[in-house]
Parts: sequence; C-alpha cells; structure tokens
Amino acid sequence: MYQLARSLASPTERTTDDPRRIPRKPATGQARRTVLRGGRVFDAASGSIRAGSVVIQGNTITAVLPADATSWPADADVIDVTGKTVMPGLIDMHVHLTYPDPDTPIDEHASEGSGVLRGERNLRTYLESGFTSVRDMRSE
Repeated sequence: MYQLARSLASPTERTTDDPRRIPRKPATGQARRTVLRGGRVFDAASGSIRAGSVVIQGNTITAVLPADATSWPADADVIDVTGKTVMPGLIDMHVHLTYPDPDTPIDEHASEGSGVLRGERNLRTYLESGFTSVRDMRSE
C-alpha cells in the first residue's frame, strides 16, 4: 500500500519551491531585486495584457507597476523587456519526458542512459518554450 508523503510544513509556513515543500530558512539578508521594465504584462486572472513593469524580489513578484512608473528600489537590477511579453510560466500536466521519439534508434529504446538524455533534451525544450513546470506521467 502506498502512502502519500506528508508535507514538512504547516499550511501557513513559507516553503521552498521543492515539491517536498521544505520550510524556508530565515532570510539572512535581502534577496536580489529585479525589475522587468517596459514589457507587456499578461495577467492570467483577468486574461488581459497591458503595458507595465514587474518588480521581483528573490523569486517572488512584489509589484506590477504601470508602464510609466519608476518607483522601484534604487538597488534593483533593471532589465529592459520592451517589445516582449512577461507572463507566469506555463504548466503541462501530462508529459512523457523519456519516451522514445521517431529519431531514437531501436536499440536505445530501453537504455536508461538514452532515456536520461532524452528527458534532459525534452525538459530544455519545455523550458525554452515557456513551460516552467511539467508533470511526468510515468516515462520509461
């Protein structure tokens, strides 16, 4: 009988992005701040796109500012994204990362090493296509 893994954190405790939800260590200093300035911001909740700038601290979005705003922290790294769209990462809930494709030689179908390399290549393709999370449905 399988048991589901318990979360190591309480529902209100901040955790890492790790699937095991490991509690975050107390911050010892300020996380880096980054501003994505001048892009088109896609809001998934409303389905709208508008001009704006996104302020990020560590890996958390702290503000979405209007296009003409400059009220971000002075020590922030500013990246000009004019002409680009800023949006949350996409999620694919059903992938088979290591399944052989038509280009895979028949003698490599069952090879673990070949499967690892296919999975790495496929993950890179997902990431470069805007997918930041995938759920692998039992690859072989």
